[in-house]
Amino acid sequence: MTAMKTWMSPGGATGASGEQGGQAGSPKRQKGGGESGVVTMDALRSLLAEQSVSLLQAQQLQMTTALTAFEERQVGRLEKLEQKVGGQSDAVSDLQTQVQDLAERLAKVENRPQSAVGSGPDRRSTLVFGGWGMDTRRSTLLHQLDQALLGLQIKGDFDSDPFTTGARRSVALCQFKRRHQESDQDMKQRMLRIMQVINASQVNIQGATRPLWCSFSKSPEERGRAALAAAVRKAVLKVAPHRATDLDVEYPSGKSWIRDDQLSGMGQPPSEIRQARVVATKGGEGEEGEVVAELQVVSAETVEPFRMRVVGWNVGGTDLVELPKAVREALGEPLRKQDIVLIQEMPREREGWNYMPLAGRRVVSHRRESQWRGTGMWYDTSVWCLLRKVHSSKGVWFKVRHLEAPIELWIRTAHFTPGCSVSQYEEEVQDHFDGVPPSSHRVVFQGDVNTGFTWAREGDVETVVPKEGKGGILHKLLTEKNLVMGIPSSEQWVNHMDQSYIEHLANRCTKPVPGQGYRDTTEIKQAFRAAKRSGSSELWKQALKLRKEARRAWEQARLVKASQGDWHSFRALKPRRQEGWDVGFAEAQQGDPHEAVHEHLSQVYCGTEVEAVETPWQGDVVAFTTEELRRGVSQMKRGKSVGIDRTSTELLLGLMEVPGGEQHLLEWFNRILATQCIPDQWNKPILIMLPKIRAPKKAKELRPIAMGSGVSKLFSRMLLNRAMPALPPTGGAQCSGPGRQTCDYLYTVIRLFELAREWGVPLTVFELDLEKAFDSLDRPALLRKLEAAIGVGSELNCWKGLLRGTVGQLQTPWGSTEVRMMRGIKQGAVESPAMFAWIAEIALNTAVQKYGWHQGPRLLEGLVPEEMLYMDDGMLWGESPATVQVRACQLAVELSAFGLRLNPQKCQLYAPAKVTEDRSILLNGTRVIAADTLEVMGLTLRVGGSICELAAPLASRARAKFWDHKHIFRSRGGSMKQRARVMQRVVGNTALWCICCLPPDAATMTMLNSVQLQLMVWLLRFAKRADEPWESL
Repeated sequence: MTAMKTWMSPGGATGASGEQGGQAGSPKRQKGGGESGVVTMDALRSLLAEQSVSLLQAQQLQMTTALTAFEERQVGRLEKLEQKVGGQSDAVSDLQTQVQDLAERLAKVENRPQSAVGSGPDRRSTLVFGGWGMDTRRSTLLHQLDQALLGLQIKGDFDSDPFTTGARRSVALCQFKRRHQESDQDMKQRMLRIMQVINASQVNIQGATRPLWCSFSKSPEERGRAALAAAVRKAVLKVAPHRATDLDVEYPSGKSWIRDDQLSGMGQPPSEIRQARVVATKGGEGEEGEVVAELQVVSAETVEPFRMRVVGWNVGGTDLVELPKAVREALGEPLRKQDIVLIQEMPREREGWNYMPLAGRRVVSHRRESQWRGTGMWYDTSVWCLLRKVHSSKGVWFKVRHLEAPIELWIRTAHFTPGCSVSQYEEEVQDHFDGVPPSSHRVVFQGDVNTGFTWAREGDVETVVPKEGKGGILHKLLTEKNLVMGIPSSEQWVNHMDQSYIEHLANRCTKPVPGQGYRDTTEIKQAFRAAKRSGSSELWKQALKLRKEARRAWEQARLVKASQGDWHSFRALKPRRQEGWDVGFAEAQQGDPHEAVHEHLSQVYCGTEVEAVETPWQGDVVAFTTEELRRGVSQMKRGKSVGIDRTSTELLLGLMEVPGGEQHLLEWFNRILATQCIPDQWNKPILIMLPKIRAPKKAKELRPIAMGSGVSKLFSRMLLNRAMPALPPTGGAQCSGPGRQTCDYLYTVIRLFELAREWGVPLTVFELDLEKAFDSLDRPALLRKLEAAIGVGSELNCWKGLLRGTVGQLQTPWGSTEVRMMRGIKQGAVESPAMFAWIAEIALNTAVQKYGWHQGPRLLEGLVPEEMLYMDDGMLWGESPATVQVRACQLAVELSAFGLRLNPQKCQLYAPAKVTEDRSILLNGTRVIAADTLEVMGLTLRVGGSICELAAPLASRARAKFWDHKHIFRSRGGSMKQRARVMQRVVGNTALWCICCLPPDAATMTMLNSVQLQLMVWLLRFAKRADEPWESL
């Protein structure tokens, strides 16, 4: 680099000189007249040094800031970690404290002195076995008990043999002893296990009125005290039943009260009891107070009895907003003001006591730390006031006072742990009931105890029987606390199942599926109310606009749901093809259209009535089993219309899930099977009319469909399942039945036409159709064949009862009448397809064997059968129309034996041009002319036709199906993948339902693939734009 020197010229201008000479300054600088410098190496070094220092300082500041932030985050994390460690230490300390408390409580329990027992055997180690009638012989009682114990395989848990205290008794006793290396608790567990097995097994004793039961023994003193209190209660209920709500009874102590006056007790009577009467009982001397005087005063007074209900509900943690509606639907009426609702498994809230308003009432609940969900009470503050509340580990106690009547109650509820061990259950129950205040007089307990009980009747007394050991623990504790378990009302007892009771259940427990149509929102309803109040046109326009927008949004949402696979919405949006047929039908009639339909059906169903069964079957009857009942229910379809008794499949499924419902239903069906008495409602179907064609003009163009009873369908299904092994297919001619399908029938026809083309034989095919097939079947002829197949017995008599005395309730758009149905099998009944297919096959086989159809030369060598059936349709083929005519007439003769006849108007005859004979046949006086093609299930067949010709109608149907539902498939919104799946299920089934019957070839596959591609293009809404030329596609 050349060294530069600077100087100042005398004139004030700068200049420069060097090895190459100088140059005068620029005129601009001279004009400025200011001093300027040049860049040197020192200046650059200085500038770089300053920049380096600045960058270094910035980096140090950034690193310092980052390290400070990192240290702050680490400090925060360490503090949180220390807090968690501290919390764990507190939790461990609490756990140690709880373990220590449990150890102390266990020590107290072990050191607790045993209570004294009365005379006789040790009641704590004695079990009582009952279920026999009064004055049963000792030998009979002990023998039956021994057989039951051997059958239950619990005899090894006994320490001694059971015994009775007299020659004739209704109960037996058995004492237990503590075995070697066995504690008292282990012996108690062994006794509880025996109780659980016996009570859960429900062993039926021969000659007894109830199943075998087992419980702990009570001393004579305890029974005597309870008998005294029971006698007082019975006297009060007999003389003054309206004072039952004022009566309080303590059975263990023998005490009873009416309001504040004591009526009976044990020992020396108190000083306030006047004119006490001393009586001797097994429990000692007792006293009866002012029973007579109190009852006399009661009879003279006219006091309105106080009534209230305590309702329990386990909400399962759901929102309480739905609780008022659920309780109202369960009770069948709204809650009264004095009613109290106890709630288990409240929605999870904070620990401790919680309060919230609900539907004008108050909810008070509590949850401990150990509880996942709490319990509470829902009451009306204008009727009850809350005086005190206490909580336990699994429940709560409330003391309430009525603000008008002089009534105070202790109301408690609990939710014990489901599925826990017996020891844990005992601890929870003991902890809850130990919280009973000693001063509590009137106590009501309702809770979810998660153990089952049954009730048995002994004379006029109902006794509670636990189903397992947990129930025995709870029942024992309730008895010790002087609490009596409530007995279900007589309305809840189901002692007899019959048709009237099942109809009562149908009316009470089922209802039609609610509609899913458009409903105004709360905002729209409020807008219309405001418009009605004000009468302003602006408000009316605004409300109507809101409704229009909401309905448009609802319709779009329903369309999207239908395109995504919501089949309820899909069915609602399907085009209605046969709507309005009733208008055209009525216009075509000369008189009343309902009368025309009634007369037509009366002629169709006119026939010979089935003879009634004079005496029931007296032989052996094989009862239905639980497996047969469950199989029959599983074969029934849901969502079907109900009959006149309104019983449905959903009702039967619900009845099967209710405890005891399955047994009651099975017992009823077995009673019907044994007596062969069919309920009248089972033979009263509802007849509705469906059009056979698009625009029917005559009554014969309507098809009657019978909607029968749901329980009748189940009973018929169980009978049919028993009869089916005796009704097997006798050959391969009938393509309808178990293990067979429509494609078998269709493939056989297609293959027949292919073989005729390959072999060059003259093929003549006659497709037969039966006139009023299901409605014309002769019932006596059917029963004769059925008797030959299944034999005489109770099942045959039941079939006779189901096929006689049928009266249909005809319902049309123009009226309702009754039609006697003495012929045919009800279309819609479960037995109609199987029975008719069986009869049709019998008639065909009879004609084949009787007239020797399989003898002589065959049309196709090696193919012996030349006939085929599918339900009421069939095929006959041969080498000429004459041969087919002879066979058709012979088959018509055999069908007439069952009341069936061919319908020449619907029969088809196919004969190709190479047939030189007369291309027609005469059937029942009607000539059937041959055609060049044969239509079978929508497919057009001819000899020499290609497979592509057969598949072409299927492709046309698929396109038509798509455009019928284009508003669904081409809708906007939702998943395109889901729309494609819906289209595949709807349109694909229309086109490919019989694809397995068609032999594959290249032309057919190409055509079907092109149709599928075209459908996808339509689905994806691909189309040419208005400004787009065809060449650009």
